[in-house]
Amino acid sequence: MKKNNNNTMYIAIAVILIIIVGVTGFYLGSTFRNNENELLDKAKENTTDNQKGNNEEIKEEENTIEPSVKKYNFEIISQKNNNKLTTGDQVKLNSEEFYVVSSNSNETVLLAKYNLYVGEVIREIETEGIVDSWTDNFKYIKTITKDDEKYGLQSSEAKGDIEINKDGVGVVGFSGNTYWLKNNKLLNKYSNDNIYDSSLSKEPMDMNENHFTIKNNNYTIAYFLEEYVNKLKSYTDTNISGRLLLISELKKLGCKFDSTNQDANCDNVPEWIFTSSYWLGSFIGGSERVGYFVAAISYKANEFKIEDDDNEYNIDLTANYNDSRNFGIRPVLIVKTSDIK
Repeated sequence: MKKNNNNTMYIAIAVILIIIVGVTGFYLGSTFRNNENELLDKAKENTTDNQKGNNEEIKEEENTIEPSVKKYNFEIISQKNNNKLTTGDQVKLNSEEFYVVSSNSNETVLLAKYNLYVGEVIREIETEGIVDSWTDNFKYIKTITKDDEKYGLQSSEAKGDIEINKDGVGVVGFSGNTYWLKNNKLLNKYSNDNIYDSSLSKEPMDMNENHFTIKNNNYTIAYFLEEYVNKLKSYTDTNISGRLLLISELKKLGCKFDSTNQDANCDNVPEWIFTSSYWLGSFIGGSERVGYFVAAISYKANEFKIEDDDNEYNIDLTANYNDSRNFGIRPVLIVKTSDIK
């Protein structure tokens, strides 16, 4: 009888132990599941936060991406011959317009319709009698800066020195020194017909206190012209190069020059050649004593007509290279003919 009681006790203890183990297991399982759920919830939160952060970063990146610049092609505005481009036809790139100087199956030479809105504004003043210096005839008005919305592009206002007592807009010097010469001789890389150098475009013009001659020896006209060419390149995928109009081109257009290329009769050239005052890219000659002359077109050409016995030559096309009171920049572009539609 005593043995049965012991067995009963052992069974009771075993049952109690089983109950304790079961309760503990249930508690631990519940705690583990709760912790697991909390970890899963935190993981989801982190994932959501990361996705949100990534989306915000993507949106921020999207907002910082600049819109693509619209590209343009050279378009024909007016054309005399529907089959090909000829002298005097007009084309444009975006808002910039040009006259066709010459064209063949490979390339077309274009002259800007207007001068560039760069440099300075100077007014020629009417004076009586003899003045002490030629600079006394001119008054500095202002320098055209990059803050001006018209800066660097063609402008109908930019005509150079065109009339006494009126502003000459967009006047610049050709250069600050005679970079194309060494010991008064032309360097091999240049020709008399073309001394324009696109590589010499780093320094801006720096005027003296009178603003009528250049004192910065590093300056050349290429600073402004190449700036313009690069701006046009941002408008189009067309390959473009720039320079200035040449005496050889004026001859083909109808100008008849004397043997020195200093005087010419240009009565038969197209009218659009003389719509402003601007530098050419050709070297005329000269010396340290008298000055070095670069060819330039003057809007006031008729006022500069010279007198000779047979009246064969009637226009003086020369200017001192550092003269910053009369002439502006009228770019010439060279493009593939096939790129003009």
